[in-house]
Formats: sequence, C-alpha cells, structure tokens
Amino acid sequence: MFGEKDEQGNYSGGLKGRLDQKEIELNNFFKIQNESYKTLFDKIENLLPAATSTGLAIAYSNQKNSYKNPSIIWAVIFILSLLGFLKTGI
Repeated sequence: MFGEKDEQGNYSGGLKGRLDQKEIELNNFFKIQNESYKTLFDKIENLLPAATSTGLAIAYSNQKNSYKNPSIIWAVIFILSLLGFLKTGI
C-alpha cells in the first residue's frame, strides 16, 4: 500500500505512485479525446453548409414539381372553356 523502500529508506510506488500514473493516463486520454472531438466538430461544421444547400435544393425541386401538374391541368381546362365559348357563339 505504501510502496517499496529504496536505499535511502524513502517509499516509492504504492498507492500514490498508482494515483499519479492514473492521473497521467487520464490527462493523456483527455487530450486524445479533446483532439478527436475538435476534429469531428470541425468536420460537421464544414458539412453543414453543403447539407443546408442540398436540403433547400431538394425542397425547392419538390415544391416546383408539385405545382407543375395542377398548372397544366388548369391551362387545359381554360383552353377547353374558351373553345366552348367560341363554339356556342358568346
């Protein structure tokens, strides 16, 4: 628990040594995780503008296509109604 005595009679290792070693390992792990987090965060930040542009482009395309068919249908109905008026002589 206290470690081992060296030639001068001082203790080395033991619980304090293990705690110091674990603290060093924890600090190293924290540095690695922090770098990994920053890398991933930057990657996500760089992808967001493209994702937003792509999402808006798809939404615009879908909305444009949803207006295409009703527009054609109403144009045909309008032309048929004009032809009907001309045929009846009004």
